[in-house]
Amino acid sequence: ADATVIQVGRAHLALGLLLLAQGEFRSAQAPMEMAIKLLEDSADRRSLALAYVNYGRLVNRFRAFAQAEAYLQRALDLSHALHFGFGMCASLVILAAIEMTRENFPKAEAYCIQALALARRHQNRVGMAHILTGFGELARQQDDYARAETLYREAMTLAQELNQKTRVMMLAHNLGYVALHKGDTRRAAASFKQAVQLGQELPDRENFGMCLIGLGGVSVMEGKAER
Repeated sequence: ADATVIQVGRAHLALGLLLLAQGEFRSAQAPMEMAIKLLEDSADRRSLALAYVNYGRLVNRFRAFAQAEAYLQRALDLSHALHFGFGMCASLVILAAIEMTRENFPKAEAYCIQALALARRHQNRVGMAHILTGFGELARQQDDYARAETLYREAMTLAQELNQKTRVMMLAHNLGYVALHKGDTRRAAASFKQAVQLGQELPDRENFGMCLIGLGGVSVMEGKAER
């Protein structure tokens, strides 16, 4: 019976993750909640940790910060008990993102430092790419564009080596905004176009839309507001 519960719980988690990746946030909520309900009564603690992480990530999208923090803390505690490096890193990065939204930059940076140290210790290159992206965003939000660019480029190298097309798209978008801030519209346009080309191959509509907004920003700076 437990094996069946685990299989059904994992199936709900997989569906929730797919919908989350496609930007279907409201549709992702019910399967994610069902995954948690099923997995909490099972022996599959690692899948439960992943469900907590991603449910925290999801409700953060709805700006339900207290609820997100509660699930992320559960994910962090459970991942720590399981020595599950990815779960710990992912929880810390999203907690950092919440603090960035609150403009509590010192706390966000503390989470990022902790997450990066964990990822390096576990030689978790996927986690490192994720954390360096978040660290770059933290620098950009504090108008430290030089540091942001360094962090984004380090993350980009890892993402390309790992063939993480979605992260490469996100980082091309972020580097486009760094170039735009510098007034380098040629490089900004190249970065946003790279992101848009990747976005056409991927189901991630949210980030694809953000890349189109970036190209719109380039057009405005070039005096082509109508475009």
